[in-house]
Amino acid sequence: MTWPIGPDRLVLGRAPNCDVFVPDSLASRHHCEIVTTGDDVFLTDLGSSNATLVNGRPAKQCALRPGDEIAIGRSLFLVTTSDVPSVQGADDFGGATTVNLGEDQSQALGDVTAELVAKAYPNSVTELAVLFDVSRRCSRSASITDLISVIFDAIEAYFHPTTAWVGLHQSLSGELVFYSPQSIQSGDSTTAPNEVQRKAKKALARREGLNIPVISREGEAQRLATLLAAPIDLAGQQIGCAMLRLEAENRLPSDNDLRFLVALAQTSAPYFQSMRQMDRLRRDNQSLRAVARVSTGLIGESAAMNHLRALVEKAAMSELNALVTGETGTGKELVAHLLHEQSARSGGPLIVVNCAAIPPHLFESEFFGYEKGAFTGAAQRRIGLIEQANEGTLFLDEVGDLSMDNQAKLLRVLDSGRFFRVGGNRETRVDIRVIAATNKDVPMQVKRGEFREDLYHRLNGIAIPVPPLRERPADIAALAEHFFTMSLGRAKRPVTGISGTAMEYLLSHSWPGNVRQLRNTIERAIALTRSDLIQIHDVQSPAESSTEPDTDKTPLSLAEVEKRHIEKALKFCNNRVNDAARLLGIGRSTLYAKIAEYGLSAE
Repeated sequence: MTWPIGPDRLVLGRAPNCDVFVPDSLASRHHCEIVTTGDDVFLTDLGSSNATLVNGRPAKQCALRPGDEIAIGRSLFLVTTSDVPSVQGADDFGGATTVNLGEDQSQALGDVTAELVAKAYPNSVTELAVLFDVSRRCSRSASITDLISVIFDAIEAYFHPTTAWVGLHQSLSGELVFYSPQSIQSGDSTTAPNEVQRKAKKALARREGLNIPVISREGEAQRLATLLAAPIDLAGQQIGCAMLRLEAENRLPSDNDLRFLVALAQTSAPYFQSMRQMDRLRRDNQSLRAVARVSTGLIGESAAMNHLRALVEKAAMSELNALVTGETGTGKELVAHLLHEQSARSGGPLIVVNCAAIPPHLFESEFFGYEKGAFTGAAQRRIGLIEQANEGTLFLDEVGDLSMDNQAKLLRVLDSGRFFRVGGNRETRVDIRVIAATNKDVPMQVKRGEFREDLYHRLNGIAIPVPPLRERPADIAALAEHFFTMSLGRAKRPVTGISGTAMEYLLSHSWPGNVRQLRNTIERAIALTRSDLIQIHDVQSPAESSTEPDTDKTPLSLAEVEKRHIEKALKFCNNRVNDAARLLGIGRSTLYAKIAEYGLSAE
């Protein structure tokens, strides 16, 4: 629709008697007027509530030229001349045309492939300088938060928005984690308004820049603002979204503003991607080092090990929590590492926690982290173990040693995926998989009231029992050769292998300390042997090698042999349990349990 601009006063507004009726709740009754003086055309704002914008900027009084855009609320008028065809289907004669934007409509730029990038070029020397500075600063950034700060600085300098957000896409959960200029100062995320979250996901999914009108109410009055959203996207890989809000009385953005925001987001995309890849390489390096410390895989071809290997492979394909059970030294931590490395979370962190080593009163600060000033000595914020494991795996070793109170706190996090840092008032969300391990009989603990039944069921999504070494003697030789190869660098002289008598001893031993005891035995033998081959006295414990076997008596039961062996070890170590446990190659808690089981005395 068009209206000619002539010598008479042309009033635009919401009142029915206006020359140009604007049926828009954001328009004032008499919003503005256009008058002609000689060859010049002037616009005057009539004290409107939401301002009159000319070419995106508030105007009290100004001269109009062909091509100027006049914004009244959500309505847009274009000034044309009689020899310029009007747009949006308007008639071909002088005057102005209006394009009404509905509340739920948005203007979108094209695809973020070659077409969009071609449109997202800088439109002035100023824009080119801003993009150059962004690229220069991004290349010097050392972290994701540094990159986000660069984006916010550029948005503030160019747009002067009411506020801005950067949302980063989480590959596993598919969610966006948002940051604001205020939250990024502390390296923390924030909760963006629901409207912002929806539009950011829309821009990222469609790979489009969006210009979205937003209406808010303040009492009886309505206010118009605009959300600009630009995807941070590199070769189809979703990285995130940059967004900002502009109030209409300050500035009405143009298509070029949206194109510039898209160019800004695209300029930063390679740096975000490089930083993510660097973070992943660091995590992979840490994870590989951790795996290398425990071993390279499950060694052995016995039926028990083949069953365990198949169970681990199936569990790795699931997102369910897993509970790894077995005696001390059977390799529960190795199973946890393999579960993580073979899962979809292998690109995320694996955080290993020894629950038995954390005092109960420090549980919250260690697991949940704390804010600066939360307590005496909290000089700076600390990220807790649970948050460190976000998008990865949290391995809880010796979970059976957690107190009942701390079990309840852990259960709440597992149920909701949310928690508060100590001293904090903002909820933190995490996406983690939990693998727990224990050498205790958890069902029996539940019956005795020592372990929460609800937490047991939450952790026991997949039960993975690890067999003791005595139940798979066929694997002893392969394990011994594996540990021999791994430990050769510790030999004081060239060692070529394990003698037949030494291997016979290894195969006949009961190994109460399981695989860990066997590994310690081989490592000690390599370090101490004076022969080219490991001999039987190298693999025997000092208590055993000092006593000749008595072959004339009736063979003892396995339990009696173990009892006497532990007695000899305690005597050799002057009843020092720690030393005896190291000598036997078993954990201190296991040795205490054996001492109690056999009624032995110790320190």
